[in-house]
Amino acid sequence: MIRSAMKKDVVSTDHWRWLAFAPVRSIADHEVGSASGVLQAVQQLGMSLGAAGIGTIFFGALGSHADHTRDFLGAAQLTTLITVGLVAVAVAIGFLLPKRTRSGDEAWAAAPEPALA
Repeated sequence: MIRSAMKKDVVSTDHWRWLAFAPVRSIADHEVGSASGVLQAVQQLGMSLGAAGIGTIFFGALGSHADHTRDFLGAAQLTTLITVGLVAVAVAIGFLLPKRTRSGDEAWAAAPEPALA
């Protein structure tokens, strides 16, 4: 019953499963571990730079008159609008990613290897 409900849902795990394997889609099997480490490092660097950039925008918009509530609200509104715009761009780019993985990935994802004792 849950599986049939997920198939009808727009955001089901089957629909988005390809996204998990997209970064390592074209990597050779013996290089997947290294590629995964590089992917994680780049993601963390991007998050750090993104937080620093949004903070810079906020305090740049706030300026030197940080004693008025209206100034804080204006800076927060600008920062929120920029953040929402960047999220919208990221979602749009996400839909441009390839929809298929290389052959064999679906079978590998559906049947994981048993754990070693």
